[in-house]
Amino acid sequence: MTDKPWTWVPATVVILIVVLAIIFIGNALRRVADQRQATR
Repeated sequence: MTDKPWTWVPATVVILIVVLAIIFIGNALRRVADQRQATR
């Protein structure tokens, strides 16, 4: 694995991007839900 980093680096980058996207989407949804709760 250490002699062929091009096999696992792209997969690691894609997984990292997906995880960060899920976190950001979750935070945005929580913010929207909190605003709706505050207005009621």
